[in-house]
Amino acid sequence: MAVLAITWAGLSSLNTPRYFKMDGGTDASYIALVPDGNYSITTREHMLVRVEESGHWSKTDSRIAFISKKQGAPPYSAEEIGYKGHVFLALEGNAGPSIAVPIAEIKKSLDQNPKVLPLYVFFETSSNVYEKETKQTYPFHSSH
Repeated sequence: MAVLAITWAGLSSLNTPRYFKMDGGTDASYIALVPDGNYSITTREHMLVRVEESGHWSKTDSRIAFISKKQGAPPYSAEEIGYKGHVFLALEGNAGPSIAVPIAEIKKSLDQNPKVLPLYVFFETSSNVYEKETKQTYPFHSSH
C-alpha cells in the first residue's frame, strides 16, 4: 500500500502546476511551471504586474532547463534544492530572471536566520500566494 501511495503522489505532482517566488527587495518575481511543459515569469512592482518571459521547461533529476520564447534569449537552468523545509531554485549562469546565488550561500543564510528567506532566490510557494500576488495590480488604497 505504501508503494502505491508514493507512486500516486509522484504522478499527481507531475500534473499539478508549481510556483516559485523571488523577493527582489523592491519587486518580486514568480515562476509558474505548468505540467504541459510551459512556464511563465511574472514580475510585480509597486504599480504593475507583467509577464516578463514565457517558454518551455523540462526537468532531468533535480535540474530544470528553461528555453524562452523570446527571440535570441539564451537558455538557462536551475537546480531544485530541498533544504530545511524549503524548496528553492538555484539559478546557474547569467541568463536567468535573477542573479545566480550560490547554493552554499543560500544554505548559510537559511542556517543563520531560518525565518527570513534570502533575496534573489526563487522559493516554492503556494498557488494561493501566486494567484493573489500576480493578479492584484495596486494593493494600496487612499483614504481620501
